Amino acid sequence: MKKMILSLMLLVNMVSMSWTITEGKDEFGDNNGQKIATQNMGGYRDGIFRLQKDGKALEFYIVLRDYIGDVDNNKVKFKVDNNNPISLNITSDSQDGTALWIANTNQKSKFDALINQMKQGKILKISINGYFYDFTRKVDLKGFSEALEIVK
Repeated sequence: MKKMILSLMLLVNMVSMSWTITEGKDEFGDNNGQKIATQNMGGYRDGIFRLQKDGKALEFYIVLRDYIGDVDNNKVKFKVDNNNPISLNITSDSQDGTALWIANTNQKSKFDALINQMKQGKILKISINGYFYDFTRKVDLKGFSEALEIVK
């Protein structure tokens, strides 16, 4: 058990330069075995980008510190470095209008193409056309491949 904890700590330290790895919790606050990788999108006001697995589905969870509201066409655009943008459908959003979930269900080929670009890229740009405002955020992809392996 000590070796496993030390190995996990070492792996977390390797990735933690840009990604934070945490344990998922169930409704009782107990660890549920899920691993979650989180990256800040700039400063506090810019929000977070999270990669997690919900059952078999890999998903992105985007939290902004501002009201997003209804998103144009229920799509979010992603662009890695200078590659062509990829639009993904929103799976669901939060009741307070500040968070979005985007899962690989029903859009697996596009989602997988984006993941492959992210593994090789340096910067992910996210464009969201919100209800009142348009948002563009950047995510540093350093350590993404390692974070992905932990989450899978």
